[in-house]
Amino acid sequence: MPGYYDYLLIGVPVAMFGGPVLFLPVGIPYTAGIAFGALVAAGIIGHGLFIRSPVKRTALQNVDTTKADNQTIGCDDSVSAESGSVLDDTAGKPPSNGF
Repeated sequence: MPGYYDYLLIGVPVAMFGGPVLFLPVGIPYTAGIAFGALVAAGIIGHGLFIRSPVKRTALQNVDTTKADNQTIGCDDSVSAESGSVLDDTAGKPPSNGF
């Protein structure tokens, strides 16, 4: 199924070629049709870039947000006195990039 950006890719050449084709039968000069088609194509590209800009999908967008924020799934945070291990205080924090 074609998405939004597929339609944008189709709309740019259609606008560039459609401007002169639509204006010639009316009697408007060919160069004005090209300019109009370029203006429409620029509007399509601008809409795709600035109004509905592409967003990188992350794993966080697919997370179910109905669960409690402090609930940990699939982790055992228990510490036994015999093992001598210490809980990691960075759990749940985003990784640092070193800056």
